[in-house]
Amino acid sequence: MAPYIRKTSSKVFKPQGVLSSNLNCDESDSSVPISLEDRNNDGVHPSPLQKQPTPWERWMAKKEAERDKATHELAKVKAQKESKRLLEEEKRLERKRIERAKVQEWIEKKSVEAMKQKKLSEIAKLEQKAEATKKKAQQIRSKEKYQEWLNKKRQEEQMENRRCEEERYLRGLTQQEKRRQAEASFQAWLRSHKVSATTVNRRSPHTYCISDGMLVSLREPFPEPMRVTPPGQLVPPLLHITNSMQSYTAFSPSYSLPTHAFCMILEYFDRTSAPEPEFFNKKSWIS
Repeated sequence: MAPYIRKTSSKVFKPQGVLSSNLNCDESDSSVPISLEDRNNDGVHPSPLQKQPTPWERWMAKKEAERDKATHELAKVKAQKESKRLLEEEKRLERKRIERAKVQEWIEKKSVEAMKQKKLSEIAKLEQKAEATKKKAQQIRSKEKYQEWLNKKRQEEQMENRRCEEERYLRGLTQQEKRRQAEASFQAWLRSHKVSATTVNRRSPHTYCISDGMLVSLREPFPEPMRVTPPGQLVPPLLHITNSMQSYTAFSPSYSLPTHAFCMILEYFDRTSAPEPEFFNKKSWIS
């Protein structure tokens, strides 16, 4: 902004603190005295013929200078703000660009991972499908083998049952034939030995057996025993005699069994025993 210049006469006054080479100054006014303030402000001695500016002009010049200074400071502040804004905008754009690059990289990475995951899932599905198909085929083969084994076992069981029935039938026929032959033999024997009861002398109910190579009758008064029971455990003598047993001398400690008591025990015959027979006819009575 150009400095404010007020024209009061044909002469031009230069404001305080402003230097201008374009203003026309009269050389004849050099005789005007110069004040100390003007000399300090301009740095030169004014011409004595130059008219001093009024206070209002000095105030206006001062205000103009302050306005210029404020304008310059404002422009400087604006320039600093603009540069700062541009720098921040540049930084913001750079951050945005970096963020976009990172987002793009993340998207690409996720896309690659998704593709890999999709491929892996497809491979897993194919493997599961193949495993299911293999398992199903194995189950079918197992069922076929089991059915084949079951049919074979059933056939074997049927053959075994048929064989058992045939054996049972043959055994029944054999037993029937044996019974028939036995009955026929018995009837033949009965017919050949059948006689009148009046013509047959009843035999004495004596029975005989062979003992030690001798024919012995059971009607003998004192037959020889076929089996002798060994002697049992002898009762030891009592060491103490009670009051109720004092009258019995058989239980006294000084009493001993006689010799003939052992002989009696040795000669005892047990008639309830069933000894093995010494003679056995191995020839069957069925012819």
